[in-house]
Amino acid sequence: MTQAIDGAVKKSTASQAVKDGLKSFGFTSTSEQTIANAVEKAYADLKDSLAETYPQKTVEKLIKEA
Repeated sequence: MTQAIDGAVKKSTASQAVKDGLKSFGFTSTSEQTIANAVEKAYADLKDSLAETYPQKTVEKLIKEA
């Protein structure tokens, strides 16, 4: 992967995954805002450990490695 994924795309993808998961468990009506809020909270809770596990490279670092 050579490009960073935009935060809005990450949030949208995560929200859709949650919605799909709930649907597979039989939930037929879910609030988009409730899901978005839950995804945002989970990200905020895990932000530091995610950054350590999956560090983001800057464009400059990618150019140096090329």
